[in-house]
Amino acid sequence: MATLFVDKVDPQSGTSLEIGSSGDTTNIVGTLNHNGIGLANTPAFEAFRSGSAQTISNDTTTKIQFNSEIFDTAGAYDASTNYRFTVPSNTAGKYFVYSMIWMQAQTSTTFRDCQLTIRKNGSDYKRAYWYFNNNPIRWIIPSVFATMDLSVGDYVEMFILTQTTDSATTSVTHNDTQPASNFGAYKIIT
Repeated sequence: MATLFVDKVDPQSGTSLEIGSSGDTTNIVGTLNHNGIGLANTPAFEAFRSGSAQTISNDTTTKIQFNSEIFDTAGAYDASTNYRFTVPSNTAGKYFVYSMIWMQAQTSTTFRDCQLTIRKNGSDYKRAYWYFNNNPIRWIIPSVFATMDLSVGDYVEMFILTQTTDSATTSVTHNDTQPASNFGAYKIIT
C-alpha cells in the first residue's frame, strides 16, 4: 500500500469529488471535519392531532391517533392507519423520541391521574406518570421522551391512560395551525 501526502484534493472538473468506487470501504483515521456535509438527524418526523379532538375513555389505555404530519423526511410515519413510526431500511441506531399531549376533561370533570407511554414494538418502553388525587385539575399537558436503540422495522407509538373524578371521558385536543398535541422522533448522529 502506498501513502499519498498532499494538503488538498480538488476535483479535476466540476464540483464533485469521488473517493473510491461503489462497494469500496473507505476508512477515515483521525478527525474528520465535515463542515455540516453528509450528516443529518434523519429520518425524522413530527405528527400532531388535527381535525376533531380524540375521545379517551376513562381508565382505558388508548393509542393516540396523531393524524397529520408537520414533516416526515422518510415517509416512515403512518398518519392514517397505525399511527406509528417504523424505522426504515438502513437507518438503525439511536433515536430521540418525544411526545406532548394537551388533555382536556369535561366541564364537571377533573383528572385524578394520567400515564403517557412510549411503546416499542407493542411493549411499554417508557412511561411518565402524574397523580392529582389531592388537587384534581381540568387541563393537563403531560409529556414523555426517551433515547432509544431502534433497529430496522422497529416501531414506536404513543398510548395514554387517564382516570377522572367521575369516570367521564376526556379528549386529546387539537389545533390545526399550532399543534397542541404532538409526537415525533429523529435519529441521533453518533
